[in-house]
Amino acid sequence: MVARVATIEELKRTNPYWDLDRLGQRVGQGLRETFERACAAIQVTGLGSTFGCHFNKGPVRSVRDVAHNDVKRSQAFHKALLDNGIFMLTPQTLHGCISTAHNPDDIEELIAVAEKFACMS
Repeated sequence: MVARVATIEELKRTNPYWDLDRLGQRVGQGLRETFERACAAIQVTGLGSTFGCHFNKGPVRSVRDVAHNDVKRSQAFHKALLDNGIFMLTPQTLHGCISTAHNPDDIEELIAVAEKFACMS
């Protein structure tokens, strides 16, 4: 109970939500631009500090669209991220989230790993 109250008080004091949203926007923008330069089909979805990477040619608007994800490519990207110390959920359809532990350098590192992967694949 004490930890819960302390956490809520810290969140009220620091109000990290705008920064988290800004970092989430940077992830989406950076991944889209990186894969676009490599002419690779990827759709980045998400809201605020959460995001998903879908190796689909068309837009992802529903679960049916997600079913067309290139699973092998997604798993290869997941492995490249893990090999560089970056964790994302579900290798078949990658999902990530930004927390207060992350900073702009972490985001740029994620984008740099994506760029290496996009150039090699």
